Amino acid sequence: MLTQALSKILTDVGWITTIFVGLLTYLLVRHFLKIRKYPPGPFPLPVLGNLLEFNGKQPPFIKMRDWQKKYGPVFTMWVGRPAIVVNNWEVTRDALIVKRNEVIGRNKTVLAEVIKQGYEDIVFADYSQEWEVLRKMAHSAVRKYAVSEKLAKLVTDVVDNTVHKMLQEKEPFDPTSHLYVILYNIIASSAFGKRYKEEDEEYQDLKEQSELFLNEFGNGLPSDFIPLLRIFYVNREQKLVKSVKKFLAILTTKIDEHKKTYQPDIIRDFTDALLLARQEAKEEGKNSLQYLSDGNLAQVISDLFAAGTDTTQMTLRWMVLLLANSPEVQQKMYEEIENVIGNRPPVQDDKPQCPYISAVIMETLRFGTVVPLGIDHKTTCDTEIGGHKIPKDTMVLFNLWAHHRDKTYWKDPDVFNPDRFLTENKTLTNERTSSYVPFGQGRRMCLGEKLALADTFLIIVRLLQQCKFSLPGGAGSACLDPQPLGLVSVPVPYKIEVTSRK
Repeated sequence: MLTQALSKILTDVGWITTIFVGLLTYLLVRHFLKIRKYPPGPFPLPVLGNLLEFNGKQPPFIKMRDWQKKYGPVFTMWVGRPAIVVNNWEVTRDALIVKRNEVIGRNKTVLAEVIKQGYEDIVFADYSQEWEVLRKMAHSAVRKYAVSEKLAKLVTDVVDNTVHKMLQEKEPFDPTSHLYVILYNIIASSAFGKRYKEEDEEYQDLKEQSELFLNEFGNGLPSDFIPLLRIFYVNREQKLVKSVKKFLAILTTKIDEHKKTYQPDIIRDFTDALLLARQEAKEEGKNSLQYLSDGNLAQVISDLFAAGTDTTQMTLRWMVLLLANSPEVQQKMYEEIENVIGNRPPVQDDKPQCPYISAVIMETLRFGTVVPLGIDHKTTCDTEIGGHKIPKDTMVLFNLWAHHRDKTYWKDPDVFNPDRFLTENKTLTNERTSSYVPFGQGRRMCLGEKLALADTFLIIVRLLQQCKFSLPGGAGSACLDPQPLGLVSVPVPYKIEVTSRK
């Protein structure tokens, strides 16, 4: 009896083992066949893909650049799904300019759906007629306010107030909060005509939500990479939902206030421009009217805040650090300001006469590359990227950091050198130079490019007219590596000293 029982158990175990081995073999073969559909890359584990290779010691965009040495300029990385990584300028240009509509989509993610709250925006929206309408409308409004005299006067007032506060600092300090005040006032005034003081409750609410998103959700939600993880991050997702709703509630209130006082012949700000676009669409009977709901307008304004504040303040954080670390660059900028502008407040018309300052801005955007992977793209049809066949609905990442550190185009790419953007006659080179893509490329280029460039020029000139930046440890003492935070590039926390030029 005992012998028969043992024999039966062993037989059953044998069947179970056979089934398990067979199932495992099937899954592995299927995994290998799936991998072979895409360009070669680091071998992915089932489910986890290559996520374990990002250990927090090195930013992902630098890791991706290093993988290029082994797998070439176009390879596949797996983050719950295949992601084609492009590190090469020629391939990027072909994909986003030549084949401009074939890699223009956006992937559906939990993060994007939470942010959009059932409406549509520009940054996260997939390619559609609705996206076309919203982007065209927002682009027009941004261009208008990027060159307005009101913007130059606003920057002067806000920067002067901030300089006064910075000069009151008795010890070396982190300039981040001061830069936030400058940018939020500029964007808020452009968006809905309001100036903020740092103690204003509404300003604190806006700033709190932006910082929370950047610090906690800037790298996405874990469930965006491994859907099964969503059940473990319910509280974190709810925290994001609460933050987004609070932010959008403020923007919706502003739209309601504008509708009560709106006059089509007096466009006071960005929100008025959006209301005018909606009115014109209604009067002309355009099909686009269906896309211009209050919810969509709030999303467009939210995109403006994201494009105009978070990325620009990160750029300014890099610039202040780089100028404090390189006093000779800072001095050359000041001398150009003295020769061209003097002590009067700067205006946009001064920019063409200040090639060195423009070169410093361009080099900071290259060196810092604050959004090194941009926002992910998606193929809208079966296409070819860098000689590889890529199926429809595949994620594509363009590694802008790798573009900006490519030795094929940049001499000593890891060195901060504004002179690389000047000719022998000290005039500015073409801002659309090869392998230079700080705002992305193609039809998905950053919405706030013109506003960001206008803001940065006016802000840095006004700052340097009045004060000088230095490091407690002296020139050359800064750490110029980005924090290993993930998908954004920000400097390691630092402190500066500010002294008056008067």
